[in-house]
Amino acid sequence: MPRGLRVRPTGARLRTSLFSILGERVGGARVADLFAGSGAFGIEALSRGAAFCCFVEALPVAVQAIRANLEATRLAERAAVIRGDAFRTLDRLAECGPFDLVFLDPPYRYFTRPGRLLELLEALGGSSYLADEGLVVVQHDKRTTLPERVRVLSRCDLRNYGNTSVTFLARTLS
Repeated sequence: MPRGLRVRPTGARLRTSLFSILGERVGGARVADLFAGSGAFGIEALSRGAAFCCFVEALPVAVQAIRANLEATRLAERAAVIRGDAFRTLDRLAECGPFDLVFLDPPYRYFTRPGRLLELLEALGGSSYLADEGLVVVQHDKRTTLPERVRVLSRCDLRNYGNTSVTFLARTLS
């Protein structure tokens, strides 16, 4: 991890558990890793057979880390990296979609302004971002509860790992 990169990395055990839950859904998937940090979620997905991953990260040093990690793992040809805030880059993100799987791991301060996060979840439920049976995986503080339903996204699973929770929201067409 480069100096000056201040991210809250997801632990290897949690990442392994998530990918175990996701199972075969990852193989061949188009993936988005928003608030990507070092890119660990997206790179893990690519290494497990995802067809493509779009990384979105605002911090320049983190973008450099993602690019370096993609080169080191020889996965760069199946990836795109967008530098910018996830809220402000939705048009560029849509050009890479629709996605089968979206990892959403914003800084926990976004959960103190729930309207901002809900706005992003509502946008992600749109057809240009998420495939018909797409899944959004949101990592958040255990004290935060996400709604059962956000537009076309419905909670299908919730897992707790110490002080961290992971909410799975599936795009439902009915």
